[in-house]
Amino acid sequence: MHLSTIEKRNYLIGFAFIIFMVASATILNDMEIILPEIGALTAGTWIYQNGGWIKQPTKIFLAPSGTAIIGFLINQLSITYAEKVLSGLLLMLILLRLLHSNLAPSFATGLLPIIINATHWSFIVAILLFTSALMCGVFLQGQYKQATLSNPIKNKHMLVFTIMTII
Repeated sequence: MHLSTIEKRNYLIGFAFIIFMVASATILNDMEIILPEIGALTAGTWIYQNGGWIKQPTKIFLAPSGTAIIGFLINQLSITYAEKVLSGLLLMLILLRLLHSNLAPSFATGLLPIIINATHWSFIVAILLFTSALMCGVFLQGQYKQATLSNPIKNKHMLVFTIMTII
């Protein structure tokens, strides 16, 4: 497999972006800003340029940031863990439906604050900064103009996912 200069550059930028995130967390001594889903988003948007993800660059910011805020705020509530997960997933599905987005890493950004019990606002700041940087990178690359739009989450899939979550 032979990589073009542009592909090599994209790999290098993506790798540097992830290293920057980990270095920032280390320097700031704040592990809540190591966000695995940012790795997935970086690979899908900058390196592999997944058409369904990059077609509407603003959703690279809106969907994961919105679900992260949902998960973070729900995690602050005094309800059981199961209630947090269920209510978080339902609100995330609604948000993704309203945005007409099926950006899968958005579920991870929403569930992560519940799973790791994120309590510091640095988590939200990190999500906002990193997803806005990814969005800007997609705009700068310009490949979104030729990308094909993916289908939004269908109601029947939302229903099946909701039932599976409840179970």
